[in-house]
Amino acid sequence: MSNSSSPLYLGLTGKYGVGKDTVAQLFVEQGFIHLSLSDVLQQYLLKNNIPYNRDNMIRYGDQLRTEQGADVLSRTLIKQLQPDKKYVFSSIRSLGELHRLQTLPGFILIEVTAPVQIRLHRIQQRNRPGDPQTLPKLLIKEQQEQTTNPNGMQLNEVIAQAKYQIINDSNVKQLREKVKELVIKLITAQ
Repeated sequence: MSNSSSPLYLGLTGKYGVGKDTVAQLFVEQGFIHLSLSDVLQQYLLKNNIPYNRDNMIRYGDQLRTEQGADVLSRTLIKQLQPDKKYVFSSIRSLGELHRLQTLPGFILIEVTAPVQIRLHRIQQRNRPGDPQTLPKLLIKEQQEQTTNPNGMQLNEVIAQAKYQIINDSNVKQLREKVKELVIKLITAQ
């Protein structure tokens, strides 16, 4: 078992509506600092007076990666890191971003997953701008995250590199227990 002040870097990936932000918040409860690649994009949109919605997040994320490198969002967040802290990065959807994060010592990628009907229900409940409200529209949106463009999103390829999986198919209490168990496992293995 390692010293609790050792740095630990985790990444969260997963499809639409699996609960990545909820899982990240549960890691925060366990002493992690949450940094979101989506937040970097959201700040860019706000700064440039561009409406915040999923389509613009995809469009401008691809544009930024094309103009500034496939790892631009990860590089932005890595600049914020402090020594001997535990971090959880969320919204990892492209290989360039993942590869940059994998340069952090001991970085571990975790897939958050849930059945499609549960995901659709969550998406409908949160009602974010641009979120699909039907299963066919959800599947179309998810196809946008499956490109072969190195500056675009390659979600399936990112998910394939996850070392651990958290299945979020129940309630927050059970999800919290899954996160606690994983944190203990990861800290013990460090």
